[in-house]
Amino acid sequence: MPAHPTLSDPHPPLATTKPDTLWRTVFEQSRLGIVLIDPATDRILDLNQRFADLAGRPRESLRGQDWMHLTHPEDLAHEVAHKTQLREGRLSCFLRDKRYVHPDGTVLWVHVNETRVTVAEGEPPCFLAMVEDITEQRQTRLDLHTEREASVRRKQDRALRQTQDLLHMAEQAAGAGAWDWDLHTDQLNWSPAMFRLFGLDPQCDPAKFDTWRTLVHPDDLSAAELALEESIRDRRPFVASYRIVQASGEVRWIDAYGQVSHDANGVPVHFSGLCIDATLRHHTESQIRQLNAELESKVEARTAELAQANAALHRLARHDVLTGLPNRLAANERLREELLRMKRSKLPYAVLMIDVDHFKRVNDQHGHAVGDQVLQRVSQCLRGPLRESDFVSRFGGEEFLILLPHTDEAGACLVAEKLRQAVESAPDPTAGLVTISVGLAMAAPTQDDQDAPVQMADARLYAAKQGGRNRVVHRVPAHG
Repeated sequence: MPAHPTLSDPHPPLATTKPDTLWRTVFEQSRLGIVLIDPATDRILDLNQRFADLAGRPRESLRGQDWMHLTHPEDLAHEVAHKTQLREGRLSCFLRDKRYVHPDGTVLWVHVNETRVTVAEGEPPCFLAMVEDITEQRQTRLDLHTEREASVRRKQDRALRQTQDLLHMAEQAAGAGAWDWDLHTDQLNWSPAMFRLFGLDPQCDPAKFDTWRTLVHPDDLSAAELALEESIRDRRPFVASYRIVQASGEVRWIDAYGQVSHDANGVPVHFSGLCIDATLRHHTESQIRQLNAELESKVEARTAELAQANAALHRLARHDVLTGLPNRLAANERLREELLRMKRSKLPYAVLMIDVDHFKRVNDQHGHAVGDQVLQRVSQCLRGPLRESDFVSRFGGEEFLILLPHTDEAGACLVAEKLRQAVESAPDPTAGLVTISVGLAMAAPTQDDQDAPVQMADARLYAAKQGGRNRVVHRVPAHG
């Protein structure tokens, strides 16, 4: 249906066709910030209120402005590079995380999806950017990353202490495999425990590097050999962890430790060390990692469930169960928002207070079930003639409040009369003819109280009741 008459419309629809109307609805109601940008000048052509909120600036002050000034200076170079590629057609769209800086210094992290589009037929293409606030998500990821790093450090510290303890015990235990490498002769000697650890027979399997290489898991051999070379070259202790595959096919983890000794001239002469079976520890750590992954998955699932529950509670707290309309709490919040918006735009809005005539008689004659049915039917009738930007709520009992943004008095009277006729022309199957009385008041930019137009509309509703009901009153008679 056509838009209500208004003093002026600061956000005219992009076109009058149904797809453009749908686009405008999505544009204004989206939970994402949406902004249209002139590719030639990088100036803002249009934006929704959510984007203005993310930018931390009044909506009207952003129109025609270069939107690059919103970007944090440290993110600007990437912004310019991406814009150039998009403008030159080297990119069809791009995604990025960046920061907005509010006038008060507040920094907001956002995720931007920008693409080149044509919004309306015959119009030149423009840049369309969709912006999402990710400040909380980013902080959560940062906190999780910090905690994981701390957890890794704790695990590493524990592993190092455990390794040191194991090394001390292995030096005294016959079960730890000892080895010695004469770097002059390239002779390698293994202790009997070393042969047992690797599943070898000292009578049949010589202690050679080729023997060791055939047992080390292929995926770990290069890293183990590199650790040996770096220990000799850099004169630092040798520490390595690798897998071996025994002749039986069993795979075992080995923790190896060694130290190079040098002669008086600093030439390396011996490389000695121990090998310890670390299979149990690695299996335990693998189980811990799996348990941690499962726990994280459960925490994420529980967090999502809580978010859904909170959203449901938020809706229940602000909606009337019987009619499905926003309730008085939601109405008061919307009235406050509209007052602040009027202060910025200087455009008035209208408030309609509506009461179902003779509703007590309906309950007395037909019962409360029919009364509930009447209220549901009335609420459906009130939705019909309204714009997407209008707001209708059940204010209490049989009273409804309607808010008409950016609407002058003549337009508000026209809407009020359409609502009255809509209810009158839809009798209830049981209660019969149902009518409403409407009180109308205008909110002006000079007002500072969101309740003032509500009180005026309520007084005019009373006048409509006194005047015979089933009518709209927008001015209190001089004698009243």
